[in-house]
Amino acid sequence: MLLQVYFDNIYSAKINGKNTKVLILYNISGNHYVGFPIYDKEKKNTVKIKSIHKYINVDEVMDISKNSIKSLIYVKGQPLKILSKERNYINKILKESLLSKIENDINHK
Repeated sequence: MLLQVYFDNIYSAKINGKNTKVLILYNISGNHYVGFPIYDKEKKNTVKIKSIHKYINVDEVMDISKNSIKSLIYVKGQPLKILSKERNYINKILKESLLSKIENDINHK
């Protein structure tokens, strides 16, 4: 059976040789997704996602291949998933972060 990958869900994945929890935010293609590593504890520059009681750093956005995704993470028999309002919030801070980086990289001379 093929693993179906859906956005807003948390998956176990093997990234750079390490087992990592990842939040899938977008489906780029049938085999690539945009997502973030998930942290159990707060770190510098992380944002708390209340519905899952975990943290992400929007500066760590990454391309995640379907081959690296191992399984969906469940809590009490339900898939671990963020709320749509949290998705909107993540999109907003991701956009602000990207715009800030672009502005800081522009040479105004």
